Amino acid sequence: MNSDKTILIRAEMLQISQYVQIIKDIASTYPGLSIFKLTTFCYLKKIENGYYKSIYSNKNSKDLVFKGISQMTGKYEDFIQNIKYIVKALDILICNQIIYSENDLIYSNIQGQSPGPTDFLSRVIKESFLYTDRQFMKEVIHNV
Repeated sequence: MNSDKTILIRAEMLQISQYVQIIKDIASTYPGLSIFKLTTFCYLKKIENGYYKSIYSNKNSKDLVFKGISQMTGKYEDFIQNIKYIVKALDILICNQIIYSENDLIYSNIQGQSPGPTDFLSRVIKESFLYTDRQFMKEVIHNV
């Protein structure tokens, strides 16, 4: 029983450490993202790194936010499950003053030192600044 608990703790630590790096990369490259947008983009980056590559490329130029979010379609349970790891990673980074929150927006104390997201995801993030959190959340909920 003790070894099962140890395995679960190590698995959680691995998940959180992946999100710590993803958050650092995104927050340092794109300061001023809302917590909800950052959470969504962290999840998109993780699934892009994980079991498949983005179905879109840098050649796409219209409706980037919709196309980016559409990659989450059918992954509601997984997205909800991953939110707890993203929140824990955010907490670790804020407590260690690597990132900070101001008016519900996330900023990094380490500016531009990370490679950031892929070209397509990078363009999605840039376009997302044109959307209010309410509009963005509506699209995520509609697609997931």
